[in-house]
Amino acid sequence: MADEVKKDAKKTERLKAVYALKAWESNHFQELQEKVKGGSPFCVCNVDEAEEIMVTFGIPCITTQWWSSQISAKKMSKQYFEALAKRGYDMDHYYSLGLACTVANDPETAPWGGLPKPTLIVGSPQLDQTNSIKELWAKEFGCPYFEIECVGEDVMPAPEKWWEKSRDNWDELIPKHVLDLKEQQLREMISFVETLTGKPFDYYEFERTLEVVNEQADYYRKTRDLCAHTIPCPVGIRDQFSLVSMQWHRGNPEVRDMAKGLYEEVKERVESGFAVCKDEKIRLFWATQGLWSNTQFYNAFMEKYGAVFVASMYMSIPSDGYYRAIKGNALRALASRQILLGVLDPNWLAKEAKNYMCDGAVGIGTGRGKSDIAIAFEKAGIPYLELSGDNVDARNWDEEANEAAVARFIEERILSVPESERRKYKD
Repeated sequence: MADEVKKDAKKTERLKAVYALKAWESNHFQELQEKVKGGSPFCVCNVDEAEEIMVTFGIPCITTQWWSSQISAKKMSKQYFEALAKRGYDMDHYYSLGLACTVANDPETAPWGGLPKPTLIVGSPQLDQTNSIKELWAKEFGCPYFEIECVGEDVMPAPEKWWEKSRDNWDELIPKHVLDLKEQQLREMISFVETLTGKPFDYYEFERTLEVVNEQADYYRKTRDLCAHTIPCPVGIRDQFSLVSMQWHRGNPEVRDMAKGLYEEVKERVESGFAVCKDEKIRLFWATQGLWSNTQFYNAFMEKYGAVFVASMYMSIPSDGYYRAIKGNALRALASRQILLGVLDPNWLAKEAKNYMCDGAVGIGTGRGKSDIAIAFEKAGIPYLELSGDNVDARNWDEEANEAAVARFIEERILSVPESERRKYKD
């Protein structure tokens, strides 16, 4: 990336909400470390496995994705993966980065000195390797591992246009026997944690936790809609990525209030006419997991092309995925979300790109032929580019080659089409 582009990116005014969240997370993590030193329990899990339950127990929870993003932002992935390779492990990079950091065992380089020993690691085999990664991680720490049997989108395809019913009528989307099984699994996990920690679970408090989650999701939905329907874009994707972790601290009233503050700040930007790029000409959607190791990449195309990455899945996940009407059974409502969050659905991603009025979309490919995401976007009439690389492993990211690929995509697939013909999406 050219030096002048980097300098220009640094001048971009960032949301106050970004700095507020970073400060809260730093303080939160340091408080967690002190509590653990004093004997308090804490848990590690993926983002949609146990968090609301742990919040209700009063047990701090660190999500795998949040910890991976912190490590990637610190640009330590290369050395940590090399430490993992010395153990003979070659695993899914996104989910194994936390394990790699623990294996490296270098408090000088790890964010905030690294994770303390968890009381419990929770996991489910959502991908082939994630279960073994969590088991190895638990062995590395010498702590218990609780596996939730896989009942979700990988075994039950997302119904067509699920997002139209998932908020209030989720029980119409999921078979009763599947909901019964997931609810029973959650009850078994609650019993396990009660036995492990001696802490009782308060189902009334759990309902209050889900109400806070719903309030937070609604603020995100309103913020998403402001960003999607405002041209030029009021919030760049770099800030959106920085705010992703707000949804990884669900159920906390302080974070709910930060989500409200984010909405109010973005609304103020829209009303004042603030734009990330005043000369915005092209709107792009980032369709796969965030490039955590190099978020400056997204700013490289504004100066020459007026091309702005206006969105990714991250602002939309809580908007369409997290809200669940409680309907008299909070645990079943949570079970419904864990079964059907929806973010593995390429058609939902294409729907969001349309919502943001995008001219094209870019993502990181699998290296195994055209992805389902690419197929869905092209079917929807949205030009799509698949890049080579890895979203967290800097060793597998060729900055120059991928910038050149995006530049060609803009010139050949977007600018070659008359402006009046763009965004005329096919049904």
